[in-house]
Amino acid sequence: PLTVLGRANQLVHARLDPRIPALGPDEVRRSYLSHLTHGFVVIAEQEDGEAFGLLAARLQQEPPLLHLFDAFVARSKRRQGVLRAMIALTLPWAQTSGATGVAVDWLATNPVSSEVWVELGFAPIFVTARCTLDGLRAKLRE
Repeated sequence: PLTVLGRANQLVHARLDPRIPALGPDEVRRSYLSHLTHGFVVIAEQEDGEAFGLLAARLQQEPPLLHLFDAFVARSKRRQGVLRAMIALTLPWAQTSGATGVAVDWLATNPVSSEVWVELGFAPIFVTARCTLDGLRAKLRE
């Protein structure tokens, strides 16, 4: 389920922003595993075992924050409290681990994510922007 949901989420990102490359299943699995040294993944499943939600979280050390770095809920399950339930599962672990707050990353060009996270009380602080090396070199020469 991790690879399937992670890849589905990553493909949504790639579709919304062409600067994000589409990754294969093995790359998605490696990416999650490399980020989870101090964290975990919550997977929401139906009784028949079909997965429909994913939330990846890890502890950020300075400042001590619960960092929600990837979230996905299948379109058919949205607006039913799935994301809220997955987040709620991470909070006891975060508190026990010494987290004093929660940080989240989402794709700025994803209006659904933007709406959900702002609705949950998150407000952007930093903006992460990307460009190609060649594009930056060209701008620096102007």
